[in-house]
This record gives sequence, structure tokens and C-alpha cells, in this order.
Amino acid sequence: NSERMLDIFIRVGKRIEKYSVINECCSTVYTIASYVYVGVKAGLGLISIGSVARYVGAFTKFSAALGSLVGTYMNVSICAQYLAYFEDFMEIKNQKYEGKLPVEKRNDNEYEFEFRDVSFSYPNSREPVLNHVTLKVRIGKKLSLVGPNGAGKTTFIKSLCGVLTPEAGTIRIDGKEVGTESKKIVSYLPERPYFSSAVRVKETLDFFEGFYEDFERKTALHMLSTLQIDLKSKIGSLSKGTREKLQLVLVMSRRAKVYLLDEPMGGVDPAARDFILKTILTNYSEDASVLISTHLISDVEKVLDEVVFIKHGKLALHKPVDDIRMEEKKSVDMLFREVFAC
Repeated sequence: NSERMLDIFIRVGKRIEKYSVINECCSTVYTIASYVYVGVKAGLGLISIGSVARYVGAFTKFSAALGSLVGTYMNVSICAQYLAYFEDFMEIKNQKYEGKLPVEKRNDNEYEFEFRDVSFSYPNSREPVLNHVTLKVRIGKKLSLVGPNGAGKTTFIKSLCGVLTPEAGTIRIDGKEVGTESKKIVSYLPERPYFSSAVRVKETLDFFEGFYEDFERKTALHMLSTLQIDLKSKIGSLSKGTREKLQLVLVMSRRAKVYLLDEPMGGVDPAARDFILKTILTNYSEDASVLISTHLISDVEKVLDEVVFIKHGKLALHKPVDDIRMEEKKSVDMLFREVFAC
């Protein structure tokens, strides 16, 4: 496909060059011929001096219109080449391994998600953001992914929810590679707000209700009422903290099995952090998992089951919180400060 795309670029480039030369030559010849024609007629006294300007203006407009017509034809021809390529591309069958287990809302709650030797690098980056990450977590846990800024936390979460595709390794949720089916049980809170500032709060509820089968509007309305967020308010009129609370409300109002929360408390004050943590804990079922990406360990440590330290794209630690307290004789926050000390 890449070779064909390159071939299309080369052929289209040659065609553009060809038509451009022809168009320029024709325009030049036509302009010269027009001036000669008008000059001869004026010299023979067949037209008045005033008519010369009208003739020249008419010929110039005709020349411009003809050039525009040729240019439009070139654009249509180029678009047709690209469309033909993309039509062929859309016909390619998906050869990605889809796993054997169906992703559905099970009754035994034996979900798990797994990273198997996963690596990912951004273009032009010197080091991989995720470097051979292997991890398996049984769903039903409250887990925190912690590390300093730039450690790979956001990339980890985006890979797990399918926003990014790893360049090596596989990610599975309940035995099936991340894809359309797995997203039915995954609720994702991105690091940054994504709704337009012109959208009203009510419209965000309409969007989630129409897009996600497991969205509970009644739950969302109750939380918005508690927060005193007006449904008629536009997103742009809300403060940064209120926008983050709104997005959390939407995400936690789904009856998902995995909640991926990327820095849910990063940009709000301590009082708001308490509300956010309470919202997370009171609005998810015990058979679901919550994965919180954060560097504010002290705020979430008391509610965690397990913790994952990520450093330079690699897993530095994956342990139950109770084991850390028993074996290390210190809090997760203290251990974090030691592991990631500058």
C-alpha cells in the first residue's frame, strides 16, 4: 500500500506539472494573440480607442475563466486518484488477531486485562515511551498507575483503551485484543477535556446516552444536581475544575467493567479532589476495576488495592498496597518518593 501511495504521488505530481506547463503556455499564447488581434483592428481603424479597453478586458476575463476551468479539472483528477486508493484501502480485510473469547458482560466477573511485551514510540522520539511492558491485572481491583511526568502513564492508558496502537506486543481485555468490542466495557477519562466550548451540558448527556448503551442518565443527573451544574450552561462558561468534574460524571455514569482515569485530580484544588475521589468510589460497582493515573499518591493511596510504578517506560513495581506496607514498612507515597527521587 505504501508503494502504491508513493506511485500515486509521483504520477499525480507529473500530471500537475504537465497541466501547469500546458496551461501557462496556452494562456501566454492566447494573451499575445488577443493583443495582436486588438492592435491590428485598432490600427486599421476598425474599432475605436475606447473599444480597445473593452476588448482587452473581455479577452482577459475569458483567459482567467479558461485557466480556472483547467485548474478545476486538475483538482478533480487528483482527488479521483486519491479516492480510488482509499476505496481499495477500505476493502482490505482486517487481518488483526481478534482472540477467541467474546467480550461481553459476564456473570462470573473473571475479567482481566493484560499487556504482553508492549512497546510504543512516538515519531522522532529517541527513547520508547513504553518499553517491553508486561502486566496482567484481574478486573475488580482499584489500581493506580503512578510515575513522574513523562514516564508513560498517559500512553499506557491510551494504549489500553485503543486510542494508540502499540508497535510491538499485544494488549488484551478478557482474552481479546483491544478494539470495538472491548470498548463496550471500558470507560475512559482523558487527561484533557474534549467537548467543544460551544456545547451545552445537556448535549454532553445526550451524546453519551446515544453512544453508550450502559450510560445511566439518572445517575449523571443526580451528580450534576449535587454539583449544582446547570444543564443549560455552555462548556466554555464553566471553570476548569467544573469541566473536569463534568467529564468525570459522564465517565462514571457508565456501567462499565474498566474505568481508565487519566489524571482525574491533576488540575483541581484539594477540596475538589475529595469530591472526585468520593465520586469514583461511590459510582462504580465492586466487580469493576478502576485504573487511576496520577502523581498525587497521598490522595488515592487509602483506597487502592494495587499500585504500578512506571519509570522511563518500564514497570518499576507492581504490588498490592498492603504488601508494600508490610514488607517495606512505609506508605506507598514514601516509597514513590524514594523510587523517583531526583
